[in-house]
Amino acid sequence: MKLASKLSQVTSLKVLAALLAFTLDWYIANQLGPNEAGVYFFSLSTIMIVSVLSRLGLDNLLVRDIPKLHESQDSLPARKFWVKTTSWGALSTIVCSSLLWLATKHGFVGDDYNQPLTLMCLGAVSFNIMWFAGSYAQATHRPSTTIVLQGLLLQSVLICSLYLSSPSAAFQVAMLWMTIATVLAFASFAALAWPLRVSRSRQPTKIDWAAAKLMWGNQALAVGQNYGTTVVLGFMVSAAEIAWFYAANRVSIAIALILFALNTIIAPRISVFFAASDMEGMKTLLRRSVRLIALVATPPLLVLLVYPVEVLQIFGGSYAGAASALQILALAQLLNVLTGPVGICLLMCGQERVLLMSSSIGFLTLFLMCVSLVPLMGITGAAIAVAFSKIVTNGLNVWLVRKRLGVFMPGLLIR
Repeated sequence: MKLASKLSQVTSLKVLAALLAFTLDWYIANQLGPNEAGVYFFSLSTIMIVSVLSRLGLDNLLVRDIPKLHESQDSLPARKFWVKTTSWGALSTIVCSSLLWLATKHGFVGDDYNQPLTLMCLGAVSFNIMWFAGSYAQATHRPSTTIVLQGLLLQSVLICSLYLSSPSAAFQVAMLWMTIATVLAFASFAALAWPLRVSRSRQPTKIDWAAAKLMWGNQALAVGQNYGTTVVLGFMVSAAEIAWFYAANRVSIAIALILFALNTIIAPRISVFFAASDMEGMKTLLRRSVRLIALVATPPLLVLLVYPVEVLQIFGGSYAGAASALQILALAQLLNVLTGPVGICLLMCGQERVLLMSSSIGFLTLFLMCVSLVPLMGITGAAIAVAFSKIVTNGLNVWLVRKRLGVFMPGLLIR
């Protein structure tokens, strides 16, 4: 009951965040039109990849290690660890954003993408500072500043700003995104750092770079699977088709909403159970989680499978061309949900290396199928590539969780 209560709270926030994100995408698609919207969605996908790469896996390391440091009454070692990882992440983001900006200036993408990408490069550092603050809040169970609430605030302010300014070009939306992310980054960092105190504790806060490297590899491959298809499409199809695929992909993510909410709650708990060698406690937690996931995931799947055209026409009449892609992506997300939190389970139990292997195979599958199918089938081919890569990745992760941890995740649905 306690898990269900907390999950309902986080899921409510996630649903609200998803509705705001949907409203934001809908407004941009209708306000800018397919071509300019495609430019913005391509730029956003590119900067999301750069942002995740430049975190160096340290945000996941925060979620894994902070609960152990925060168990004592003295919270200063945990805060010191957060500040240290945030500093490294910010420095890395500056370097990665600068490299992307230089590549953009030297013809990495078409001229239409230059201005939005440049502006988003400037906002990437702020976005990552905000993300690290949210990761710290998640690990220390401080709901007032978690990633979910920060995302809600970012989307809410952006929607209001778009409504008041009525932009007509992608670079104008990118300018608003950069400005709002910067303000929220400083606000969230100040909220968590106050009151400012210097830690005199001798409790070790050393960064486990070996684990961070493996987590970074997994994150890089995961974000590549989530956003890489949109970026690849930017070099192979028109901006309008990018907008179609992006809209279909965003709508399909509604199915995985419950899984994302669940990961927010159970990631630190899995780490604590594993550290205490309490496998039965972890199995009980996962059993309840998988059943809740299955219960909530079915309704949105049915809606997307039966009414894909009607759902996509919300973005505009031309978006109905992505109906087949939406149905394929919806089935892929259902598989992702029903296999349970296998990826986060491996990550929090020290199995980063084998998770990196499965993610690498899945990403390679996605890339090869995209390159092969997109020229022949357009965005429908891209959707098939995404679905098949999820089958490969999740299938491997289910097998690895059973072999390494003794838990068969799909079997928890009935036992």
